[in-house]
Amino acid sequence: MKYYHYIQNAKAEMLFAQIPPRFLSGLKVELAFDFGVLKGKVAGEHCDLTTTVARVQAIEKFCEKEGLIKDRCEEGTWIRGKIKARSGFFPQCPGLVLFGGCIDSTVLLLFGSEAHLLSGSCNPAKDKGWSFIPRSLHALKGHLESNFELLDIETTRSVVGERDVLFADQDDIESSMFSAFLSLPESLTGPSIEMSFLARIFLVKTNSRGERLAFGSPLYVAD
Repeated sequence: MKYYHYIQNAKAEMLFAQIPPRFLSGLKVELAFDFGVLKGKVAGEHCDLTTTVARVQAIEKFCEKEGLIKDRCEEGTWIRGKIKARSGFFPQCPGLVLFGGCIDSTVLLLFGSEAHLLSGSCNPAKDKGWSFIPRSLHALKGHLESNFELLDIETTRSVVGERDVLFADQDDIESSMFSAFLSLPESLTGPSIEMSFLARIFLVKTNSRGERLAFGSPLYVAD
């Protein structure tokens, strides 16, 4: 049994609506068999796929059947796994929640909105569309640029020499920023715990040293 910390409700509704009715009919029969002798409102709602959790499980089963879930972070794919991850918030980016860890030698950063946390009560006022990766990356780059102590200073110096970071060319800045993103999970304030997740990967970057960085948006995060 999963304990869901985060479910992206709008994404669940959007994806569930695309599942073929024939697959859903078969899934309802499977769920009815799994519930067996269970009776009552909860079992009925789950078998009818009317709860958010039931729909998330239906999406996951459909992705499994269609072979959409991969075992490596690649752009445009779904990945599911368990990682030791931290989570955190950023004062400069109100409403943004970030889950960060490492999977398959790749630093994985999952962006979401605080509104979709279990404790967030799906408050629309907190949902700023942080699951849209370009918006989240732009906001976090601004956060890192305004907080040089969060940058990997030694790497920055080795790249730009004695010059001030502000006078580095764009390639130097991007190299420094890449290192900052690689170390971002360790700077998050939440405790390191084992989390399971299903996420869509939108962007994967590799630097000259072969270090991989993946950015994605989770459908769910649980333990």
